[in-house]
Amino acid sequence: MQTTSTDEWVEWAAHNLALGVAESKVRDEMVLGGLSDAQASAVVDGILGSAIYRAAKRVGGDLRKWTVLSDALLELKAQSFAPTEVPRVANLSSEAFLRDYYALNRPVIIVDVVDTWPARAKWSLDFFREQYGDETVTYQKGRSDVDYREAFIDHGVTGPFSEYIDLIAAGKITNDYYLIAHDRLLDRPRFAPLLNDIGFDDRYFDGVDTHGRVFFWLGPKGSITPMHRDLGNVYLAQIMGRKSIKLIPSTQMHRVYNSVGYHSDVDFENYSQQDYPLLRDAHIAEVVINPGEMLFIPLGWWHHVKALDVSVSITGNNFRFNNVFTPIF
Repeated sequence: MQTTSTDEWVEWAAHNLALGVAESKVRDEMVLGGLSDAQASAVVDGILGSAIYRAAKRVGGDLRKWTVLSDALLELKAQSFAPTEVPRVANLSSEAFLRDYYALNRPVIIVDVVDTWPARAKWSLDFFREQYGDETVTYQKGRSDVDYREAFIDHGVTGPFSEYIDLIAAGKITNDYYLIAHDRLLDRPRFAPLLNDIGFDDRYFDGVDTHGRVFFWLGPKGSITPMHRDLGNVYLAQIMGRKSIKLIPSTQMHRVYNSVGYHSDVDFENYSQQDYPLLRDAHIAEVVINPGEMLFIPLGWWHHVKALDVSVSITGNNFRFNNVFTPIF
C-alpha cells in the first residue's frame, strides 16, 4: 500500500535522478514503495521534462565532481596517516599541534593537558551539589521519545541543579536527560568560578576570550550526542567518566546523509548499511576518551558521542589559532 504522497515521491525521485541514479532504478524503487508501474513512470517522465530538473541535474553533476575529488584527496592523505586511527600524544608543542593536526584537519588525542586542570581533582557530583545545588539550570528531558537531534529546542526543563544531579546520581543508564552546551552554564556569573578550574594551556588555547566559547556538559551513562559537525575546530576535554566517539572525515560529508542542518539523518546507534549504502565507504574512526584526555575535533569532522559512565566534559573553540572561516558551510 502506498504510504508516501506523490509530492514526496517527486521530490525523492528528482533528487536521485539529479545525482545520477539510473531512471530504471528510481522507477523500481517507487514501485517497491507502493506506486504502480504507470504511476512511477509518470513521475519520472514528468521530472525529466522539467526545465527546473535540467538545472538541478547540472548542479548534481557539479556535486559529483566534488565528491569524487573529496574521496580522492582522502585516499591520498591516507598514504601518510590512516583516517580511521586517531593518535594519542603527549608533550605536544604549539608548533607541532598547528603543523601536524590543526592545519592538516587531522584529529588527535592529547593525553597530558586536561589531567593538570584543577577541575580533575575538584569536580564531582557532590561538589556541584554543595557549591551550585540551588542554582537554576536548563537541561534536556524526554529525549527518549523524540528526535533528540533537535530535542533541545522544545524539550528543555528548568529546575534546581541539585534536582538534576539527583537524576544523574541515581545511576540509570539512559539518554533521556542531559545537560548540554546550549544552557551556556559557564557564561553565567554564578558559574564563572568553574572557569578557574580549567587550565587553558597557552600552547593551544586563548584563555582570555572564553565567553560563549567554552561549554559544560553533564550527563548519565548512556547519554548521546548524535552524529553532527561543527562550524569550526573544537575540542572535547574529559573531566569525569569516559566517552566513546565515532568520527568521520570532513571530506566525507556526502556519505553521512546530512539533509537538515548540521546533523546526520542516520542513528549511529542502530542503522543498517543496506538502508544507508554510502556509509559502506565511510572511514569511521572509533575512540574512547578517558578522564584527563582531550580530543581535538577538526573543522567539519563528523562526530557521534556516547557516555560510557556518568560524565562531565568541557568543549570549546577558543584556540589560539585562527578559528573563524567563511563562508560558513
